[in-house]
Amino acid sequence: MRETEARDRLAAVYDECAPRVYAYAVRHCGPTEADDVVAETFAIAWRRLEALI
Repeated sequence: MRETEARDRLAAVYDECAPRVYAYAVRHCGPTEADDVVAETFAIAWRRLEALI
């Protein structure tokens, strides 16, 4: 998969899922750490994108 295609796919997943991931993180970690949880979640998704598709 080309990197631009991969980036577009992950951006679509981020747009759809990030608010729910953030809400989950706020409930379990609090608002202070929620942004870091979301960032780390999608950083891992980027590194493992080929396996996710």
